[in-house]
Amino acid sequence: MSTLVKEVLSLPATYSITAEQEETRNQIALRATAVKTVTDPQSQELARSSVVEIRKHLKFIEEARMLYTRPLLDAQKLVKGIADDYCKPLEDQITRLEKLGTDYSLAERRRVEEAERQRQREIERLNAERIAAEEAAAKAAQKVNTDGQLAKAIEKEAVAFQAAEKVQEVIRAPLPEVSRAKGERFTKKLRHEVTDIKAVYAARPELCKIEIKPAAVQATCVPEMPVPGLKLWWEESTTYSSR
Repeated sequence: MSTLVKEVLSLPATYSITAEQEETRNQIALRATAVKTVTDPQSQELARSSVVEIRKHLKFIEEARMLYTRPLLDAQKLVKGIADDYCKPLEDQITRLEKLGTDYSLAERRRVEEAERQRQREIERLNAERIAAEEAAAKAAQKVNTDGQLAKAIEKEAVAFQAAEKVQEVIRAPLPEVSRAKGERFTKKLRHEVTDIKAVYAARPELCKIEIKPAAVQATCVPEMPVPGLKLWWEESTTYSSR
């Protein structure tokens, strides 16, 4: 087994309730089930005494549970703290290196975007030259009446053809690409900061959550003083205490 701490952590293979506590619980439950109805002060007192007995026993069991589990929880927190302290320098390096990688990826994206802008500008420039050359060739072809004018028209046509080829060369050239490391993933995660919650609610109410405050309702409201949109009523119940 891979070890993290020098100390040996061991737990019992099983946990089980003692026979004594099993019997105690059963007896308490039997005494409670003996109360079938509450129809007079005597049966009311039997119900009350059974509830008090059960509550006392449940409190005892909860205290016993805490007695057993508190050391386990303390040990869990201790081991987690040790593991967190151990891992922090490594996690800090992950954060630092991924930040460097993010900066490089952003720089690469900016480089590619700038290269693409330059490519588009070059295509536009060459297209303008192509159009001018084609227009010049068309005008020269319209004026052909002599051998000299024919030669000049052919020359203009060749220039126009070369201009069109230059445009195609730039278009066919491999597109700029972002350099990536093996296994690298560059993702975007939306972040937000609320600067004016009222303005957000006015513009996009579906982005906000309105919740009732139960504690405030209990502290300040009564059915006799209605609140629009809030149903209020008294619900009666009986509880027993040891007093």
